[in-house]
Amino acid sequence: MANRFLPRYLARHNRRFAVAATDPQPAWRALPVDTAVESVCCFKYSKRVGGDNTVRFGEVLLQLPRRAGWGSWANARVEVRQYLDGSLSVHAPGGGILARWAVPTRVGELRVRDYARVPIPGLPTLPLQRPPKDHAWRKDLRDWHPLAARRTMQRARRDA
Repeated sequence: MANRFLPRYLARHNRRFAVAATDPQPAWRALPVDTAVESVCCFKYSKRVGGDNTVRFGEVLLQLPRRAGWGSWANARVEVRQYLDGSLSVHAPGGGILARWAVPTRVGELRVRDYARVPIPGLPTLPLQRPPKDHAWRKDLRDWHPLAARRTMQRARRDA
């Protein structure tokens, strides 16, 4: 039913809402010759390499090869790419590929990850820890910040 309806509807819709382009030149740009399509059509995440030369991506731990000359990528900022087929790769700061992993064996969900913390079911949440009343964080700014103290004294003189 929808397949019969759609062609008539689209023709009517386009007659009503179509607007001619003010600039007839195409708005898209051709992909540079030295750029692979898969490097553009993927999710890219900036990650920091752990001290053990690994990158954590969700529940997956990615082991990087030794760095030439320096030995380790520890604390370096790298880019993890998740391709549309589910495979992963890690790229050095200059863009060179460090490692690539094939498509995972289990079928996962390909989506942008927001990495929000979620409580673990079955475990109680930790109570909010508040500092005591005499803690340094609770002291008045005027006790240690000269500019704040000066403004407070100026307000007191003005109000008096």
